[in-house]
Amino acid sequence: MATSIKTGLQNEEILGKISISGSSVIDTKNDKGIYVFNETEIKDGIIHSQLTKPYYNEGEIKKAIDVTITELIPTQAPIQPETVLKPVYDNAIAQIQIRDGQIQILRTTVSNLESNIQTLNSVTQSLRIELDNQKLLVANAENQLAENTTRLQTNVTELQNAIQKATSEAIKRISLQSINDSLAKENVTLKDTLYGKQAKIEEGAGVTEEFSAKVENIANPDFKGFYYRARANQDTEEWVNGPQLELKNFSPKEITLSFTEKTTDIINTLSPVILKPGESKTISVVENLGWIRDQRPKNEVGLAGDRDYNGSLEIKSLKTNLSIAIRLNKFRGNS
Repeated sequence: MATSIKTGLQNEEILGKISISGSSVIDTKNDKGIYVFNETEIKDGIIHSQLTKPYYNEGEIKKAIDVTITELIPTQAPIQPETVLKPVYDNAIAQIQIRDGQIQILRTTVSNLESNIQTLNSVTQSLRIELDNQKLLVANAENQLAENTTRLQTNVTELQNAIQKATSEAIKRISLQSINDSLAKENVTLKDTLYGKQAKIEEGAGVTEEFSAKVENIANPDFKGFYYRARANQDTEEWVNGPQLELKNFSPKEITLSFTEKTTDIINTLSPVILKPGESKTISVVENLGWIRDQRPKNEVGLAGDRDYNGSLEIKSLKTNLSIAIRLNKFRGNS
């Protein structure tokens, strides 16, 4: 079998000699100085020439390697302070001045509001003090009412004991009358305490827990009520006190008042009156001329002298009632 021969630079032996002796071992030229290439020769394909050391321009090499080419990079502008255009600056200054004005106005408003808050705080404090005073007054009134109630209960107990222990009708009558008068006075005191304000407002009027009634146009203050004068010959027929009647509801609810004349028929029947809470109304009573003219003395010969007819007008709600006096003065003379 043919053996492959390593020729040229594939032969390790030749390479070893070249590294030691250099080109002196290379003799592949013929007598004419031409390299011979023969595949059977182990030096086949090896040639040599003068070794030339290349010259490198290191500066240019650095330029080739350095990708940052300063010649192609534009010159950077120097760092300057941050500025804006003058129109922008002027506009900003104008806006700042406007804002300063608005801030001053707002500060003035805030100052006024703080002053108002202080005033309101003072008023609130005063109202709280007033509320505390009112609470004290209410507490005192409640205590007084409790004491009066206790006293009233005690009096009622004493009245019951007096009725049970009385041995004689006369002693019972006197005892009951005395205790009853005491209770009545105490009841009036309680009503004056509870409803004194309304009674004072409606001064001169009859007052209950719910309403008041007052006769107006009082020409004869000595008589507290309606007063009508009529002459027997009918020359004089007039109201001295009245005929207007002022009614007022000072309760928190709507009430209906009804009217009933007792003992006499001096006035005609009155229709019920409805009063809303706090409402006042003035009504007029109308004299009953038929009944008045029929009372003595009449316009006829007789011995009947001047005469007064006394009655009352009962005014009622569902809970309370009061009475207003009514008088008819029938006379013959010129008085």
